[in-house]
Amino acid sequence: MPPWTDRSHWGSSSGGQPVEHELSARRTNAVPAAAVVPLLSLGLPGEALTAMMPAVFTVNNVFPGPTLFETRPEFIYGLYGSPFLTNIVAFLFLCFWPLAAGSRKRPG
Repeated sequence: MPPWTDRSHWGSSSGGQPVEHELSARRTNAVPAAAVVPLLSLGLPGEALTAMMPAVFTVNNVFPGPTLFETRPEFIYGLYGSPFLTNIVAFLFLCFWPLAAGSRKRPG
């Protein structure tokens, strides 16, 4: 069995399911991305972290709101394209990591 499919570290008390702190971390990481949607589309921040972003956008001459998609499409493409490309690079890295790690000689 490949090591990335081994779920024995998830805890035996949950019957092979993720333990509660892992589920909590997943929910926490999903919130900031969803809070950016009302900021970009309506200009209203969805949480405390995104409340600081309009100031940063304004300094860089980007004004969030309904016209952002018409006036600065390159900004929106970059904003959504960069995580997409990052995921592709991470996927390729994870696919070829066993080949790179297996080719190294270990001392001993």
